[in-house]
Amino acid sequence: MKEYLNLLNSIKNNGEVKEEARSNMPATISTFGDQYRIKLKDGFPALTTKKLFWKGVVVELLWFLKGKTNIKYLVDNGANFWNEDAYNYYSTIQETIPYNTPKLTYEGFVNTIKETRVDHTSYEWFDNNSYKLGDCGEQYGKLWRNYEEIDQLKELITGLIERPTSRRHIINAWNPRTLKDMALPPCHTLSQFNTSPLTIDARKSIIDEEGISTHKRLDSVGLPKYRLDCKLYQRSGDVFLGVPMNLASYSLLTHIIAEIVNMIPGDFIHTFGDAHIYLNQIGPVNTQLGRTPTKLPNLEISEEFTSDVIKWHKGKISFNELINNMKIEWFTLSEYNYQPTIKAPLSTGLIK
Repeated sequence: MKEYLNLLNSIKNNGEVKEEARSNMPATISTFGDQYRIKLKDGFPALTTKKLFWKGVVVELLWFLKGKTNIKYLVDNGANFWNEDAYNYYSTIQETIPYNTPKLTYEGFVNTIKETRVDHTSYEWFDNNSYKLGDCGEQYGKLWRNYEEIDQLKELITGLIERPTSRRHIINAWNPRTLKDMALPPCHTLSQFNTSPLTIDARKSIIDEEGISTHKRLDSVGLPKYRLDCKLYQRSGDVFLGVPMNLASYSLLTHIIAEIVNMIPGDFIHTFGDAHIYLNQIGPVNTQLGRTPTKLPNLEISEEFTSDVIKWHKGKISFNELINNMKIEWFTLSEYNYQPTIKAPLSTGLIK
């Protein structure tokens, strides 16, 4: 993970100090226009210089893929990093509700969501409104799966299968019309996927490594013909806390899509607008930069997912069933040897 650590070090040493535009937020050291490239064949890019919250990575990605925008799914699965943005969104919405209702504290907001038994919670005073407690507005999940009534994920998968060499394999999360209806405007705004034909030798190596007679997907769908790359444009990146999650999330997304369309994961290219370190994170940053990275772990994808992919290719399940059936435990890391967690303040600008 020298690519990520080099970026972190470059920002610390060469970035410019900027005052934060949002209230209640510390200043940053920032750069603009940085990029790195990681070869996924060299191992899964989970940080080893500190512990990556892997379950959180998987839970959030499945939240996006399933088209969810309410934090109930995240909270129920122990991923709480959207809580403050959801509460800020609630605070804004609550002021417009035409009922005499007391405003929940942050703790009361989260506890109420935890205690409900349904995925989308609501109080009776919200019954005549579209808002439900825990909503984040038209966030990634809505935009990926229902962007102006277009399922971008399905379009992407279909395009990769039917027109693999197209230059239009894109998922866009930036919709100017709905920015005001979001808890937080998307930071990772656009991802583009590219395919490259595999050489004969590369295709032969797949047989040698995986054993075509024993691998269900290769048996049923055929030998992969292409490598799949993903390039993410991120308008804003909290490089110490957020970017390791984003890097792992889109690398996992690349693996998942490659599995569905029968390709081999290639490179992940991460391009930034504003890449920054908050000034109150400098101590933890120095701690991380003082550590030596170790060998990257391996991503393990359950045969249950592979089985569903085959069923979908054969028309036995729908695309929505393929995506909605996905489980957190189907995606794990093996041989993940990480160094201790480094604690640092999370800067979200909670509205008190």
